[in-house]
Amino acid sequence: MNANKYILRNLQSIDYEHPIDKEALEALKKLPALNMVVRKANELGLDKILRLQSLANKIRVTERQFPELYHLFQACREILDIRYPVDLFIVQAFSLNAFAAGIDYPHVTVTTELVNNLNEQELMFIFGHELGHLKSQHILYHQVGSFLPLILSLIGDATLGLGRLVGRGLEVAFYDWMRKSELTADRAGLLVCQDEAVVYSTFSKLAGVPRQWFGQLNMAELTKQVEEFSQLTADHLNNFFQFFGQMLNTHPWVIIRLKEIDAWIKKGSYKKIIAKYSEDSKPEPTDEIKCTFCGAPREEGLNYCFYCGTYQE
Repeated sequence: MNANKYILRNLQSIDYEHPIDKEALEALKKLPALNMVVRKANELGLDKILRLQSLANKIRVTERQFPELYHLFQACREILDIRYPVDLFIVQAFSLNAFAAGIDYPHVTVTTELVNNLNEQELMFIFGHELGHLKSQHILYHQVGSFLPLILSLIGDATLGLGRLVGRGLEVAFYDWMRKSELTADRAGLLVCQDEAVVYSTFSKLAGVPRQWFGQLNMAELTKQVEEFSQLTADHLNNFFQFFGQMLNTHPWVIIRLKEIDAWIKKGSYKKIIAKYSEDSKPEPTDEIKCTFCGAPREEGLNYCFYCGTYQE
């Protein structure tokens, strides 16, 4: 599973943390209403509610329940050097989605549709992304942010509308940080899958590429789209429109995420982390033939990939 991946012993979240993630979190912590919102979340017992919901309405993945997926997930946890147990759940949903939850009971949930549409390497990116949220200790504020409208409504009722008055500004700050925290988690995902092409193919599927066209995805065209977006957003006015268009989104636009991960790689930071933490865990060389697009094993002499359908040169 992880035979050809570097194990990043003693990796620290600060090594891959996106600087604007930290800046946005510091700005969020300065808001006076934040403590009131976090206290209300604790009163509601959000952590216990999410654990109960997972145990009641999802399937837990274990060594005896979907062992292949279990071992893949545990391999990702090992790569990021997360030394505490993290459970994995599958939930029925028609969206390609995954999320991490739980402070006392850390766990990751993936949807059936996600597992059905991603190959093993792409799942490693997703698992790494969600485990990155846990390693970076994003979970408390992520959970509060996910339930923010409900919490603000309850505070508003208890404070004769005061909560609703400060709520809009808090929402904007919360969602701004949540979007930026995703950029940190994307870096963790790359550190796990260790292949930029896998990041591109995963985000393309999340953006909406139909299953029957997975094998026709043109990486050069996608790269051109990222470059065009970068040029467009160099203008300050377009930057304002970019912020306004995402203001209440919890996740950044897909092209922004590709742009940021591409910039991190070109800066050399990704390779420096791999080199720094992988000296004692270099993968054994292999003669295995792999798909040039998705990285899955490929039989010798076969001119297409069984997993993603891409024709090979």
